Amino acid sequence: MYRTVVILGAFVASLMLGGAAFAATKQVEVENMKMPADGYLIQSDAAASGGKYVNLHKNRTVSTSFSGAVDKLTVRAKGRYYGGAWPRMVVKIDGTTVMSRLTNSSTFQDFTVDLSTNIADGSHNLSVSFTNDYYNRDLHVDVVSIDSGGTAPTTADGVNWCPASPERLALTANEQEMLKLHNQARSQNGVGALCVDSRLVKAARLHAQDMVENDYFSHTSQDGRTAGDRISAQGYKWRTYGENIASGSGSYGMPQNVFDRWMNSEGHRSNILSSNFKDVGIGEAIGEYKGTQDTHMWVADFGAQQ
Repeated sequence: MYRTVVILGAFVASLMLGGAAFAATKQVEVENMKMPADGYLIQSDAAASGGKYVNLHKNRTVSTSFSGAVDKLTVRAKGRYYGGAWPRMVVKIDGTTVMSRLTNSSTFQDFTVDLSTNIADGSHNLSVSFTNDYYNRDLHVDVVSIDSGGTAPTTADGVNWCPASPERLALTANEQEMLKLHNQARSQNGVGALCVDSRLVKAARLHAQDMVENDYFSHTSQDGRTAGDRISAQGYKWRTYGENIASGSGSYGMPQNVFDRWMNSEGHRSNILSSNFKDVGIGEAIGEYKGTQDTHMWVADFGAQQ
């Protein structure tokens, strides 16, 4: 499934977290995290780390703080299936969702997310929430493992950053590949290369993540914001802008497949090859979308500044 935006001024965003490998792993026993006022039980189980786990039997959140950079996050959990569904577990770091999974196992399993833009070394807040309570449906959370260290994020080789870009972010391998495909096509068609602006990247990532988390596919956010609203919120002062979005699961959502579909669509192709656009931000979010695991949600935001 894919869609394009050719309306002048539309723009979208999605934050994905991830990065390079780090040296240390921290483990946080969930029973030692900050508990809600009610809706939970600390229970014993020989299969649990330390022999205990937290049973969230209402829509509640446990949280903790930690220090360090983050590359990968693993939550050991299980669920009680009820009412036709498994419990949904949502994990956030500093208020940003990094994992949203159905815990589809009645025995403890590791649920892992490789973060796409590593979280810098520093103090952070981590939360784990149960979000779809229904009668006897419960979420059982055991331990959180944080692959963490002090290595700072690095700028991807070969990325042409715009001179006005406030930051140089760590792009994922897929985002780098998609950027390369865009500029190869522009070169083959006699159009100048796009440079990358971190404000557009942030906007694209945020919108892609929002669409995955909330099961919708649109250039208009569910709160009514347009793409232009979202890029303006990142501080990008545009005089023109455009947007392509796409989704696909498995190989159907990988860069070459998505890019080929965009290039075979008049509206997408027009945005990719437009000489009016000088800057770009590409964001990818991966997660469960409308019941399909491993869905890749893509946003490419194009612009030229005032």
